[in-house]
Amino acid sequence: MKRSAFTLIELLVVISIISLLSSVVLSSLSTARAKARDARRMSDLRQINTAVLMYQMDNNGNYPGLSEEHYRSRELPSWNSLATILRPYIFPLPVDPKNGQQVPGEERTYGYEYNYSCNDGSCIVRIGTDDMETTQNPKFYVSY
Repeated sequence: MKRSAFTLIELLVVISIISLLSSVVLSSLSTARAKARDARRMSDLRQINTAVLMYQMDNNGNYPGLSEEHYRSRELPSWNSLATILRPYIFPLPVDPKNGQQVPGEERTYGYEYNYSCNDGSCIVRIGTDDMETTQNPKFYVSY
């Protein structure tokens, strides 16, 4: 009686082919995930942009948290207070898909930036991120 079976070399070849194919699939998956996170960041920032513009229209052209005191002190509200200010326009305030998190007992980390610069009475407000993963320029900002 003759028994047929796979040799050790045949099994090793099949295992190496399977591992090679799985590594190719996993690397393309990680690229796709990074692109999806970047698309989400851009969408989130556009939503925040729309909420800020709606706030501005409802508040005589003032931006969220930028009162005279803020202009003098050059201090902006934190993202937590910005989330409260923009609550009627956008709820919840979007969180960066990779760097934003909720830590129990601490302030929420949104992963986005809200800043401004003033020159001769005119101010530029910027909302954005420095964490784009798949572009040559990792910065994406919406400016007013």
